[in-house]
Amino acid sequence: MNTVGYDVAIPGNHEYDYGMEQFLKLTELAEYPYISCNFTKEGETVFEPYLLIEASGMKLAFVGVTTPRSITSSTPAYFQNSDGEFVYGFLQDETGEGVYTAV
Repeated sequence: MNTVGYDVAIPGNHEYDYGMEQFLKLTELAEYPYISCNFTKEGETVFEPYLLIEASGMKLAFVGVTTPRSITSSTPAYFQNSDGEFVYGFLQDETGEGVYTAV
């Protein structure tokens, strides 16, 4: 992705397939930012929620929204601490209000 020249990335559910530690390590190696308004750790966003850039004389806004189903479509244990408590989340709820408010 560095070679291709990404401007920004938003994590999806497969970014977590090799565990949170590996995913966060890879984000540190990225030459572009990861953004997500609803990926949280202990209630705080892990990444900036959005990015503003200028390209070809235009201002562009990217808002990162990660699917709330990541918590179950990936390995749930990756989002938990050693006591089995969820410390990472995606503002998932039955109504969608958490994600809607974050966006």
